[in-house]
Amino acid sequence: MAFAFLSFVSLGAENLGFEESVESRAQRATLQENGVKNLAPQPRITRRQATNIAGDRYEGRVLGIVLDNSSNNYRVRMDQDGTVFNVFVNATSGDVSTSSD
Repeated sequence: MAFAFLSFVSLGAENLGFEESVESRAQRATLQENGVKNLAPQPRITRRQATNIAGDRYEGRVLGIVLDNSSNNYRVRMDQDGTVFNVFVNATSGDVSTSSD
């Protein structure tokens, strides 16, 4: 009876994706052999930090903020005396621009 239970549990774990695949291990090993040592994601600045960075750089009221993962930029929408504009803050470096990179 215990054997059947263990088999069921191991099948469930595989189906839920809890095991690391052989392909993932092979990819990681290949990257490490090619000199890529740190596969951890880069630290990101927070929404509040991005808002503060944009507000320090440009005068105006912040209307909203959205993180675009594909460009790794926060889009901070601002209003200055009725003129609405976007400020882009890089989520990793904190660099600021007024046009999308």
